[in-house]
Amino acid sequence: MNAPEAELERLEVFFGDANPAEARIYARLPRHEDIADCRLTGEVVGPRSSVARTLPAKIPFTLQPEAASTGDRWLLAEAVVPDPCFWTPASPNLYDVRVELQRGSQTVAEVSRTLGIRRLARRRRRLVFDGDTWALRAMCSERLPPDTPLAEWHAAATAMVVADPDERLCEAASQIGVLLIAKVTAAADSLPCTVKRLSRSAAVGMVVINEDLDDDVVVNARRRARNVLFAWKTASLSFPEPPAWADAVVCPVDDVQKLSSWAAECSLPVIACRPAGQQDTVSAARAACDRLQRDLAGRGDWAGYLV
Repeated sequence: MNAPEAELERLEVFFGDANPAEARIYARLPRHEDIADCRLTGEVVGPRSSVARTLPAKIPFTLQPEAASTGDRWLLAEAVVPDPCFWTPASPNLYDVRVELQRGSQTVAEVSRTLGIRRLARRRRRLVFDGDTWALRAMCSERLPPDTPLAEWHAAATAMVVADPDERLCEAASQIGVLLIAKVTAAADSLPCTVKRLSRSAAVGMVVINEDLDDDVVVNARRRARNVLFAWKTASLSFPEPPAWADAVVCPVDDVQKLSSWAAECSLPVIACRPAGQQDTVSAARAACDRLQRDLAGRGDWAGYLV
């Protein structure tokens, strides 16, 4: 791999403002002396979908004026996608992004990425998906047979909680429309690279960070991962104050009364977690989520249920 190609390994492709009228997609690369005279170009092509016919369009990247300044830290380009098609499990729309690093009229390196414009966000104490209030329903993958096909997860409208999903799973889930909740087990020194890789996937909507990681480490990792939510998982019955970096909290359902009292004071979306044991099918796992929801009905305002 030559030097310009190696530079593009550090490329960030992400979306910014996204609404039914338009979505802004960015390509960003740290600037330094070896590429100070370069610029980013390319195009966004799409949408494409595994479940519907689409009419793909090509939208070119344009250099941002502020990125042309020699004092800026970044090479930055923007593509404005009109009438974007968003990624949801029901409509897993994807865009193909091609980015070129150019010096003058010569392309010195090129890379392709896949992007899903997924509008999953936190709004005060709720989760919002594609503009609507939404409750997560998810099952840990290790509690199901390892050969369970993704089509079953999709049919049951159940998110998969999986430890450190690999590229193959992320790509397949993005194509078919299965939301992944990634449990990150990486050591502190590799956490930034891990979450950056996961955030590139359309399917990975949330990463779950255990409470034992240092806050500064997670904050540093979060700077590398755009367009993904960070959930803080606590196993403590004392329910300490969530860290400032968290978008949501995953809490165990051991003492319902204590959990309900704590959740009522929490400013973040609270996802209730009660392991359901081994299951034969994803449908059975979804039924366990529904039972947890019934058991907690009237006991709080829950952002999701994880079994």
